[in-house]
Amino acid sequence: MRTAKKIACTVAMGAFLLVLVQICGMLIYQVDLAGWIWGMVSGQQTKEDPLVPAPENAEYPYVEQRMGYEQLPGEAEQLLYQQIAQGISKIQTEPNEEGLYPIEEIVYEGRLQEASLQLVISTFRNENPEVFWLANRYRYAYGSDVTTLSLYSYVSPERYTTMQRNLNRIRDEIFRQMPNGLSELDREIYLFESLSKRCTYDTETASGEENWKAYTLYGALVDGKAVCEGYSRAMQSLLGCTGMESILVNGTSKGMDHMWNLVKVDGDWYHLDATWGDGEEMMNYQYFNVTDDRITRDHVIYGSYENLDLETASAEDLQNTNLRLPVCSATAANYFLAKGIPIKTLHDKTNPQLVDAIAEAAKSKKESVSVYIDESLDFENALDGLFSKTPYLVSHCMGAASRKSGVELETKRSVFVSDPISRGITIKLLYVDAEK
Repeated sequence: MRTAKKIACTVAMGAFLLVLVQICGMLIYQVDLAGWIWGMVSGQQTKEDPLVPAPENAEYPYVEQRMGYEQLPGEAEQLLYQQIAQGISKIQTEPNEEGLYPIEEIVYEGRLQEASLQLVISTFRNENPEVFWLANRYRYAYGSDVTTLSLYSYVSPERYTTMQRNLNRIRDEIFRQMPNGLSELDREIYLFESLSKRCTYDTETASGEENWKAYTLYGALVDGKAVCEGYSRAMQSLLGCTGMESILVNGTSKGMDHMWNLVKVDGDWYHLDATWGDGEEMMNYQYFNVTDDRITRDHVIYGSYENLDLETASAEDLQNTNLRLPVCSATAANYFLAKGIPIKTLHDKTNPQLVDAIAEAAKSKKESVSVYIDESLDFENALDGLFSKTPYLVSHCMGAASRKSGVELETKRSVFVSDPISRGITIKLLYVDAEK
């Protein structure tokens, strides 16, 4: 390897570090968003492995997520995106000093600013959740009218093949159990519930322990442990495999960096936060297909990258941005409005529609049922009437549903999650035989 001559000091820039190195007239930029510095890699044997596409469900066509690609500011960025896609699985067989496996270098004819490179890489990553092996680090160099981009894999080609096989096995299992002829909303519900049953929130990684897989669909679907990014990428992939569009959203929630999905259902866009929907006690649907107005009550959505000047912006500037997101104002596919049993009166001790819903759910050993409180009722008073005061509607309905279904349900104790903003309540079914 030729000796590298540093021509500038290491500069700490927020969440990442940048080193400028000069080799025979070329400027080499080594960028790591996690704040690590790593060496250059000499030529090594490359094993080319074709990118394995997402498995297609027999009934629904696979939908590529292309909104980000189409929003890239110019042909130069779109061409680089295509080059990344063509070479992303060309992983070298030997790791570098940091244990990462170099991916075949991309040579772009022309000079792209750092912000443009970061934008293209982020856009590619956020539209291709199946590329779970792509490390969150890259290196670029400027030569004579060319830009050279180096990407890295967390795993070797052999490990990649094994992991891809594991991932396909899990997704095939999910799709085999998926009923035929589902509407887009019912597909989304099925996939959300399948993910929630399979995955738990990775509190260790969230607290700082390093586990790159927790940020990927592999962590969510195969390992069964993920943080919000893993949940969101898994949902995006599963939705795409069943013919539905989805976009990743960057922002904050509960004072922390957060990621969730936009999902297109019957032509309208909605917010879906699968992470907060997977509660410790039970699944809930507070953030299932909600509007911009609802999500921004307790989430912050980062602005569009279009507000930045890519000629002067840094990679750090782009970290807290999104695509130009579509407006989410429709309510037809909101879970509580579409699937919740309507509660319009509390004058009676029973509600035949709720009894039937509980009985059917009990026969299938489902976890919960949901209700929607009509706007004519005061929400807090309705909560009292359902659970803690006359007419104790839920208790009476549980008893009637037990008799109708032949499945014994707890009637004296209730577990539920309520959302006054969406006027929805999810009620857990407590099976007596399961508690003995």
